[in-house]
Amino acid sequence: MKLRHALLFLPVLLILAPGRAEAGKFYLGGSVSQSSVDISLSDIDDGSITSGSADNTDKGWKGFVGFRLFKFVAIEADKIDVGEVSISAVSDGSVLPIPPNFAAGDVAATIDLDGYRLSALAALPIGKRFSVFARFGYFEWDIVTSVTNDGVTTTDVASDTDEFYGAGVAWKFKGGTSLRVEYETMTLDSTDVDIASVGLAFGF
Repeated sequence: MKLRHALLFLPVLLILAPGRAEAGKFYLGGSVSQSSVDISLSDIDDGSITSGSADNTDKGWKGFVGFRLFKFVAIEADKIDVGEVSISAVSDGSVLPIPPNFAAGDVAATIDLDGYRLSALAALPIGKRFSVFARFGYFEWDIVTSVTNDGVTTTDVASDTDEFYGAGVAWKFKGGTSLRVEYETMTLDSTDVDIASVGLAFGF
């Protein structure tokens, strides 16, 4: 199913590519980001949570390398760290406190998300230096969830691959460096993740 989606996307890239000028060039860069992960108290509640809060935003980063297939079409590979989100809660111990159920007291959870991605990017120039772009790709991710209660910490690791989408704007400076502002969205095992970022791409 995922391969079919990728093959359907390829003709769009070819249509958007107006020529081969500037093709065959590598570039690299990095971005800093602000992420939002759709988590809540219900994601850890065993039925004994009485109160608490979830901080579902954090700062993150990504480093990427790209190859320009056509003038306005490229493929990119990146390493991304979405950041760490956290939950602080209180359990009344009303559920039999045998792991994974909670003993009465504080419950603290952290959820860390990172991984590797591969995507295709198509740009539409507006003037000599300004352009808008869209991307489609796949994210091979790891989610590490750590929960501490009654002095005991348990850790769970989940991994999978899912699609992601993005769109942004870029401003090209003299010398080939570009400033990027981008928004990306994805759903990982029913968890929605949104990322806003700003960064630089260096051509060579």
